[in-house]
Amino acid sequence: MTDATDTTTIHVEGDAPYDVLIGRGLTGHLPGVLHPQTKKVLIVHAPTLGRKAGEVRDSLVAAGYEALIAEVPDAEDAKRVEVAAFCWQVLGQADFTRTDAVIGLGGGAITDLAGFVAGTWLRGVPLVQMPTSVLGRVAAAAAARPATPPPGASPSSVSPPRLWRCRPAPTTPPPCRRTRSSPASPRA
Repeated sequence: MTDATDTTTIHVEGDAPYDVLIGRGLTGHLPGVLHPQTKKVLIVHAPTLGRKAGEVRDSLVAAGYEALIAEVPDAEDAKRVEVAAFCWQVLGQADFTRTDAVIGLGGGAITDLAGFVAGTWLRGVPLVQMPTSVLGRVAAAAAARPATPPPGASPSSVSPPRLWRCRPAPTTPPPCRRTRSSPASPRA
């Protein structure tokens, strides 16, 4: 188990500055990064992360938050308007306000969805990204930059995250497999 000394914090400047926490076992940091007026949190996650989402929920409930879970389809199936509408329905039924927050727990598609849902609910609510894959880390980092609106348009509804949290990737690469190929077959 890691301790607080194994956590690295990178501060990102800009119109809405935020921190990136890198380390393991960071779930306990969530209450400290949420807005002081936050009362409710929606955790958006893929089916394979149900246990981890439950741990995050339990941690938030123990800290005094009302934590809800929205299990959504995995991968690109999460990027459908029906899935976003499901998340908006959960937010509406729970009376989420602009000070409540959304957490994206999963890979790139899940963090994209969570960012979109947070950015479009009531013109933007706080967002915490908890990517679980390398692609999720890259997608969450790219989504942290608000879009530039076209000339004459109002500012983007997508707000940067309040916190971007990730676990470091393993330092040892997976073993390479060597395969044989013939001139007629593609090389592996």
